[in-house]
Amino acid sequence: MNQISLLLPIKGDWITAAFLLIFLLLVVAKYIYKERLLELTFVLFNKRYLINYRNEQGDFYNLFYVILFSVQILVLSLLIYLTAHYLDVDNRIASIPFLFLKIIGVLICYFLIRHLIGMFLGQVFQLKKAQEKLAFVKISYLFSVSILILPFLIFAYYVNSYGLLAFRLLIVVLSILLIMRYVFTMKFNKSAVLGGLFYFILYLCALEIAPLLLIFKIIN
Repeated sequence: MNQISLLLPIKGDWITAAFLLIFLLLVVAKYIYKERLLELTFVLFNKRYLINYRNEQGDFYNLFYVILFSVQILVLSLLIYLTAHYLDVDNRIASIPFLFLKIIGVLICYFLIRHLIGMFLGQVFQLKKAQEKLAFVKISYLFSVSILILPFLIFAYYVNSYGLLAFRLLIVVLSILLIMRYVFTMKFNKSAVLGGLFYFILYLCALEIAPLLLIFKIIN
């Protein structure tokens, strides 16, 4: 591992260890939930997962979702870490101790706050079922995005010759997938939209930004 030259201004086996942990979790998930994991990975292109497992809406506290959440947090943390170093023209970020662990902590807080706010609004507006369905769809699509960008993320970290190109390609692919996620989320919930819940769903989508603002407010 020591011979692997990373693209970043810092080098360390811990980055490789993070990727290995991701693959280990995916191997465990594939061994236990083979068909389910495959369907979820490509849910952006096939709605079969959303249809087959729609009865589990709201049940996010089982082993499958623990593995899913862990993989998602690690992938997104590596993505943010990479992006932060590309934008760190003054090398200030490189001096922050335990930056990667702090990113993981912020992401966990972000998803937890978002989940709690969503549950609260579902209860307040008496739209618990709609909120659970929306959360199920959004979580499924986000996991698919996380897995699909993983090869591009690895390439961006370890291929020095085309590092900047790899990073730009990663951002383009990520942007496209996130747009697809929002479009398909609204499309899958079109019955709710036509039923007058459009603004409620739009508000819940906007909550993806609200927890971040709250976290940054607390940090600063």
